[in-house]
Amino acid sequence: MKRLTMVLIAGLLLFAASAGIAQNTPGYPQMVYVTKMLKPDVKTVGIISATMTDKDVERGTRAGMGQSVAVVIARPKSAGEIASLYKRMVSEKKVQFILLTDPADELMTGLGFEYLREAALADGVGIIVVSEPLLAGGA
Repeated sequence: MKRLTMVLIAGLLLFAASAGIAQNTPGYPQMVYVTKMLKPDVKTVGIISATMTDKDVERGTRAGMGQSVAVVIARPKSAGEIASLYKRMVSEKKVQFILLTDPADELMTGLGFEYLREAALADGVGIIVVSEPLLAGGA
C-alpha cells in the first residue's frame, strides 16, 4: 500500500510539472511536503545529487526547516561514492526518504539509481523522484 501511495504521489508531481501546473520540476518544498504526506512523523530526509549548487543546498535545507524535517545532503563526485554516502545517510543520520531532485543528474539516474533502488528497498527507505523514466524504472 505504501509503495502504491508513493507511486501515485510521484505521478501527481510529474503530471503537475508536465501540465504546466508546476514549474519544470517540483521544488524542494513540494518534495519535502510529499514526504510528510506519506509519513507524517518523518524526521529526516536525504537529497543525493551531483548537480546541486550551494544555493540548492540552502533551498533544500530551508524547505526541511519549513516542514520540521532535517535534510541531509550528499553531493557525490563519482558513482563510486554513492554507496558510501547512502549508507552513511541511513546508518548515521537515520534518513527515512531519499529525494532525487534533478532529472538531468546523469550520475543519479544511471548506476546511482540502480544501486539506490536496491539498497533503499532492502532498508525500507522511500525514494521520491521527479523523473518519469525513474518512476517507470522502479522508484
